[in-house]
Amino acid sequence: MIDFNVVNVILAGFGGLTVLGITEVLKRFLKVSGFFAVLISLIVSAGFTLYYFLMAGFPGVLQYLAYTLVVFLTANGIFKATHGGS
Repeated sequence: MIDFNVVNVILAGFGGLTVLGITEVLKRFLKVSGFFAVLISLIVSAGFTLYYFLMAGFPGVLQYLAYTLVVFLTANGIFKATHGGS
């Protein structure tokens, strides 16, 4: 089960750095678009998720992969994370 509070914490980032912010900076710096932009977003999402999981005691590889996928999809607007209430 995915806890969207955790997804939101990962997306919010650490020390003022966010998944979206770092992704955009890298895409502009490397001047990439299309497939490579998506790949950068996936790498950044995986990195932020890994950092969070290492700080949280790394619960497991399958959970890491699931959270990476949800963070990636949410960061790219493909999956809208909703939580709580209606």
